[in-house]
Amino acid sequence: MVTYAIKAKVEGKGNFSWGGMLGAGTGDVNKGRGIFRSEDGLRGFRIDPDSLAGKHWPNVPYAHFDIFDDAEKYLANNHVPLTEP
Repeated sequence: MVTYAIKAKVEGKGNFSWGGMLGAGTGDVNKGRGIFRSEDGLRGFRIDPDSLAGKHWPNVPYAHFDIFDDAEKYLANNHVPLTEP
């Protein structure tokens, strides 16, 4: 699913729904920057350009899987390195 999301982002398709984590009703919430949030706002997935380019820690291309409390503070921010198969 991560591969599908990255492909959609790179191709500029701008909309992405992943029933496994985000559920229905999700979308890119930051004008095409690859930041997706569940409809209830408690889960997120990010593939922003700087993370995909590895421009900051951990200095390799990666995606974020986020969990928020109901006040929109991070409970978890997992960095998942992206590697070639």
